[in-house]
Amino acid sequence: MNFYISDLHLGHYNVIKMCNRPFSSVEEMDETLINNWNAAVHDEDDVYILGDFS
Repeated sequence: MNFYISDLHLGHYNVIKMCNRPFSSVEEMDETLINNWNAAVHDEDDVYILGDFS
């Protein structure tokens, strides 16, 4: 499967407030994003990052 993503904002505390994300800390947000990624993306998948990377 192909996945196309943009900036996940890992480690970006201010995005929680700016985008009204439902997390109390950046650690909670990062853990949730990584767990969701790992549940959806498999070794045979391709991921194209089309936005900010760093």
